[in-house]
Amino acid sequence: MSANYFYSNVPFTALWGAKYLGISRLYEEFLLAASTGTLPAVSFVDPRYTILDDGTGNDDHPHADIREGDLFLYETFAAVARGPKWANTVFIVNFDEWGGFFEHIPPARATAANGVDPDLENGKALLGLRVPTVVASPFSRGNPADPRVSALVFDHTSVLKLIEWRWGLAPLTPRDASNDVLNLAYALNFSQPDTTVPSLPKPQAPFLGEPCLQTLFGGILSSGGTAAPTGVWKELGKHAAAHGFSVKHAL
Repeated sequence: MSANYFYSNVPFTALWGAKYLGISRLYEEFLLAASTGTLPAVSFVDPRYTILDDGTGNDDHPHADIREGDLFLYETFAAVARGPKWANTVFIVNFDEWGGFFEHIPPARATAANGVDPDLENGKALLGLRVPTVVASPFSRGNPADPRVSALVFDHTSVLKLIEWRWGLAPLTPRDASNDVLNLAYALNFSQPDTTVPSLPKPQAPFLGEPCLQTLFGGILSSGGTAAPTGVWKELGKHAAAHGFSVKHAL
């Protein structure tokens, strides 16, 4: 099964040194491959991480401009939806955490993916709070007047289960080997595909970054502002460059 990881500025795959250098590509290459129908079977796409409070990040982390994040999602989706392989595409938008908002649904438990979490009951760990996930595909198109929201239990390993099911791969962890969370394929309808794409408004992001530091007294002079990249991002950027990755924007 073919796969690539596409990144916008700093590659997370560099955490493993040069091991995944061969499958790592810049985001611009994703856009080109989507337009020409040459994407691999599985593509993982990362946004432009917020390294500086300069308003140019599009990853929805503080203090990124959410307009930039909306535009990133629009452009990424448009690239595949307008490409020649849209009829066979499942586009999944995942977030890694819930943003700190109140959650009224108690988390369920599922088979622990590893031995890290000590809070286990019969070998099952809490799934945590719900995170937004959007699936866009010819197999997910519902009735615009009655949008489909699945009430089934999924977590991030549901994406793994979908990939493993589609290409006949073995599970990576006890979590995706279990039936405690479902294959994301259960959110799809393969019997009635619809390749039409609704007209979506293009988000308007500012031409220049609008950082949190732009308001002098409420920004750059406040204790919450920072004009230097965090140590973690700086070190990852150096680590990536040392192993041959193309790192955009000097850190």
